[in-house]
Amino acid sequence: STPYQESEDRAWLLTQMSHLSFVGGDLPQAERFATGALGIFPRYHYALAALAQVRTSQNRYREAVDLQQQRYKVAPHAENLFSLAEALKRAGRDQEASQAFAEFERQSLKESNIGDNSNHELMAYYADYANQPAKALALAKQELKRRQDIVTRDCYAWALQASGDYAQASAEIQKVLALGTEDPKIREHAKVIAEHMHRAQLETSRK
Repeated sequence: STPYQESEDRAWLLTQMSHLSFVGGDLPQAERFATGALGIFPRYHYALAALAQVRTSQNRYREAVDLQQQRYKVAPHAENLFSLAEALKRAGRDQEASQAFAEFERQSLKESNIGDNSNHELMAYYADYANQPAKALALAKQELKRRQDIVTRDCYAWALQASGDYAQASAEIQKVLALGTEDPKIREHAKVIAEHMHRAQLETSRK
């Protein structure tokens, strides 16, 4: 029902539909909606991110890099630079990825103490790429004082996992899953944490 001339509004709606399709596991539908959004509003950075997410799941890493580069050029925010760095890493462009991660960290730390920040991405960087789980955990605890949404709680559980506290990580991720989320990233985190817990329990039982 959105008026035809409201191109950005229509593109935003299509992008949200793409995201929901992606979360639901329907990649072809997610691709159609994201492509449709870009057809209506070319270089729309939210739609570029949605399509890049699809390309990553399709293992089309070179295309994902191109989309993330376009996105960061249009919207040069720290969180978008993190996504670009991840795409470069997956594409095997390690030197460029390292440079992008370093610049991302510099930018992210500058805004870390304000409400509009990229702390979720900074936690992921410390836990997954920089091998600095203590920083990820400290940042997660700081962010939990500001907001209690499922993404922040997932980041907290993931930081606990990276720090080796699998029991607490399991307890925290179960709180997130109890809300019914189907987000594939959160589900993957839960799977990894469960595997760590299983191995830890086996080791305990052998002692």
